[in-house]
Amino acid sequence: MSGWVYIPDSNGSNNMLLLGNGADLKIYHSSGNNYIDSAAAQTLFIRSSQLQIKSTDGGETSAIFNDDGDVKLYYDNSLKLNTQANGVTVTGGVYSDGLICGDNEKVELGTGGDLQIYHNGSHSYIKDAGTGDVNIISNTIQFSNAANDEFLARFVENGAVELYYDGTKRAYTTDHGFEAYKSANCSGKIGTSTSGHYFESQSDDTTHGFEIHQKHGSNTSRASLAVYDNRTGSKSLAFYVRGDGETFSHPNDLSDRALKDNITDMATSYTKIKNLRPVNFTWKNRVDTEGNPVSKSISGFIAQEVEEQIPNLINGEEGSKGINSAGLVAHLTKALQEAITKIETLETKVAALEAK
Repeated sequence: MSGWVYIPDSNGSNNMLLLGNGADLKIYHSSGNNYIDSAAAQTLFIRSSQLQIKSTDGGETSAIFNDDGDVKLYYDNSLKLNTQANGVTVTGGVYSDGLICGDNEKVELGTGGDLQIYHNGSHSYIKDAGTGDVNIISNTIQFSNAANDEFLARFVENGAVELYYDGTKRAYTTDHGFEAYKSANCSGKIGTSTSGHYFESQSDDTTHGFEIHQKHGSNTSRASLAVYDNRTGSKSLAFYVRGDGETFSHPNDLSDRALKDNITDMATSYTKIKNLRPVNFTWKNRVDTEGNPVSKSISGFIAQEVEEQIPNLINGEEGSKGINSAGLVAHLTKALQEAITKIETLETKVAALEAK
C-alpha cells in the first residue's frame, strides 16, 4: 500500500483507526482534537531510545524521555525539571500543598546540602551541616509548644527577648539590662544606667529587697560597689567598698541566743590582746579606676600574728587569710574587762592607803 489513508472526523463511534481483535486501540480525530485511546485495564506502550514531545511546528519542546537516562520537562521551551540518578533538579520555584518525607529522609538546601531538615524517628532537626551561620530573619520570632497554646520564648525586633515557664513570662531584656520575676512584687533586675551597673531584688510582700550598684567614677570619685537596704521602701546605704579599698558599712552580725549551742564564758584574753601587734600598712597590687597605685596607709593586724594568739579568729588559706572582726571585738571586750578589774582593784588599794 502506498500513499495515505484518509479517515474523516469521528463522532466517537465510527471513522476511527481500530487496532486489536477487540478494537483495543483507537486513533481518531474529533471536534478539532486528536485522540489515542487504549482500552480500559490495558497499558499503552510508546517505545523509543529517545521520545520527544514537541509543539505543532516542532519549534518548542515539552518533554524529552531518554533511554537509560534522564527525563526533561519544559515550560514554554524552558527546562524546569530534570531527573537525576539521585533525585531531581528543579529550575525555578516549587509550589505544593505539602511535602512528605519519611524518617531520616532529609530536605537538603545548599550546593553541598549545607542546611538539612529531617526527623530521625524520635526527634526533629534543623542542622547546619556546612559553613557559616544559621540566620532566622523576622520582625518577631516565637517558639511555642507542640499544641501552639503556650510561648516558650519570643524575640521582638527593636524590643525584648522574653523567656517563659509553663506559658508565663519569667524573664526578659530591657533597654537597660535584664529582669526576671515570679510575680509583680517578686523580681530581680540586672542592668546598666548612666552612673554604672546594678542588681536589684524585690520580694513578694514589697517590704524586703536590696540593691547592688557598681558605680563609675573618676580619680577623685573612684568606682565603688554599693549595697542598699530597701526593706522599708526607703533605700539606704548598707555597705560599700571603693576602688581604693576604702569601705563603709553598718554591720549587724547574726548573734541570737536561739541559734547557739555550747555557750561558755571566755577565758582570759588580757595577755593575748597585749601580745597582738597593731600595724600600719599598704595593700599590694591595689590600683584606682585610673590605674594608679593606691598607696594610702591602712591600720590593722597581720592574720598570721593574730593566729598565733587566737587561732579561732582566722579564716581562709595561706595567702588569703582573714580575721573574724566580731570575734576580735569579743576578745578586746574581755581584755578590757580584765583591765577594768585590775584598775578597780588598784583604785581600792590606793583609796585604802590614802585613808591612813
